Amino acid sequence: MIISTTPSLETHKIVKYLGVVTSGMALSTASFSFQEIIDSFKDLGASSFNRTLQEVRKLAMDQISEQAEALNADAIVGLSLDYEFTGSILMIAATGTAVKLA
Repeated sequence: MIISTTPSLETHKIVKYLGVVTSGMALSTASFSFQEIIDSFKDLGASSFNRTLQEVRKLAMDQISEQAEALNADAIVGLSLDYEFTGSILMIAATGTAVKLA
């Protein structure tokens, strides 16, 4: 499955737009100290918070890929990953358009 943040693919022609695919995930930050979250910005990838965030982001990407496959799509274009803190919850939303390629 090709996944791109761009609305088109230079190497492929989109022949059909199959629909929007979305996923929403929530990550409780209550189990992480404030210092762990702050430190995660200094040492990207090494903190337990960053590892957990990467796992949740991968789950969201897996969900939209599964949705696209169910539509018989070859790719997802226009991928957007949005993050929003609400209290001690980090919301992650993945959205894209499933497409059929020539």
